[in-house]
Amino acid sequence: MLISAVKASLFRPFAPLKARFNLWLDRRIPPSNNITLHHRQTFILPTRFGYMMLFILTLMMVAATNYQNSLAFLLTFILSSIGFNVIILTYGNLTGINIKAKTTDAIFAGQPLDIPLVISTTEKRQHYSVGFGTSQAIQQVIDISPDQSIETTIRVVPEKRGWYRPGRFYTATVYPLGMLRVWSWFKFSQQYLVYPSPLDPGVIARQSDAEQEPEAGRMSGGEEDFAGIRSYRKGDPKRKIHWRAYAREQGLHTMEFEEPEGKSSVLDFDSFNHGDVEQRLSWLCYLVLESESHGKRYGLKLPSNLIEPDSGSKHRQSCLQSLALYQGEQL
Repeated sequence: MLISAVKASLFRPFAPLKARFNLWLDRRIPPSNNITLHHRQTFILPTRFGYMMLFILTLMMVAATNYQNSLAFLLTFILSSIGFNVIILTYGNLTGINIKAKTTDAIFAGQPLDIPLVISTTEKRQHYSVGFGTSQAIQQVIDISPDQSIETTIRVVPEKRGWYRPGRFYTATVYPLGMLRVWSWFKFSQQYLVYPSPLDPGVIARQSDAEQEPEAGRMSGGEEDFAGIRSYRKGDPKRKIHWRAYAREQGLHTMEFEEPEGKSSVLDFDSFNHGDVEQRLSWLCYLVLESESHGKRYGLKLPSNLIEPDSGSKHRQSCLQSLALYQGEQL
């Protein structure tokens, strides 16, 4: 924590410069789902090896001039001509690449999101050792042929629910000699849906030392008829534990109840007696998944809308989407 605070204080004066740079970058490389890299969207600078070669060539030129050595001049000019050709080759290895973003299924907050990309080239030449990733790290290095499209992914981890728009991604190459790096930052206009992270209401209640758990069982409507006993699983509510079996030293077991046929329930946002908005949405997300996995009919009641009881994948998706896009005020 202390290191993070020190880093934040050190880089705080550069925040306005970073914001202006991002605005300039948005104008130069606007967000799009179909990007073709060209001269306005790529940048080039020497690598450490390139700077070292430039320093050596400078020393060679000074020595050749000082001693008036023709062979030294010849070697310096040959190496310099190679360097100029490397600039053209490295730059051309990245330009002409086309990057398309594809849609993917929604995920839950905190889970990795693999953004699918389709990469091809508009040029009639091969592109070698082109890396793709985020500003933190290159994740994929591929070769691109003019006669094929390559599908790959870039992984990010959204931490919040709702519509997620990724930041800028990074692509770069140092081919062929590693003396120069050509790179670009590209940004997609595609958005991806992120559901709340599902949390067991009973676990949260125990973690907060609450005397009473949220009335999750009543909300899910599944405790009217006794269905049987199963082995205890971590997170099961205390009120469902078969204490008589435990007293007989038969181990921990949990009682299961099933919903009477034809009966449905409504998962109500206001049925919880504690927890902030995000906690309640996470609990409801867990209850939606549990109800669907047990084949129950369930509805969802939020302060802003009501979804009538039903079941099935489309109904599950509709409930989860409502939870992800809920815009209510904090409690």
